[in-house]
Amino acid sequence: MKPAAVLAFGGRRLELDTLFLDAGGVLVNPDWPRVSETLGRHGVAASAEVLAAAEPRAKRTLDTAAVVPATNDAGRGWLYFDLVLSQAGIPRSGATEAALAELHAYHSRFNLWQSVPEWWSRTPTGRSRGSSTAWA
Repeated sequence: MKPAAVLAFGGRRLELDTLFLDAGGVLVNPDWPRVSETLGRHGVAASAEVLAAAEPRAKRTLDTAAVVPATNDAGRGWLYFDLVLSQAGIPRSGATEAALAELHAYHSRFNLWQSVPEWWSRTPTGRSRGSSTAWA
């Protein structure tokens, strides 16, 4: 079995069989096409591209010294979507709330953060066979 990753640390070679990454919002992003389709079913027009472009601005608003300690991961997750919609120029409404509720139900069952960057498959870990990467 090939290691998932080989690291040089302190002059030593470390071979890892499993690489655990806390990657939500860093290496793994929401499935923006699914978000766009769900919003559309509720009458809210927003392309996946517009949502993805709004996301970095939403993160900047969210990742502050005032917001992080005043919230928890679960609460920030849905505040995050409200901020993405706001940054995309989409006001909150009953339709957005219904779409977000549907997305929350999907996420609870399957995980909405499914989009891994294309470049990941070009890394040794992304290409490896017989090793595993766990996303958290």
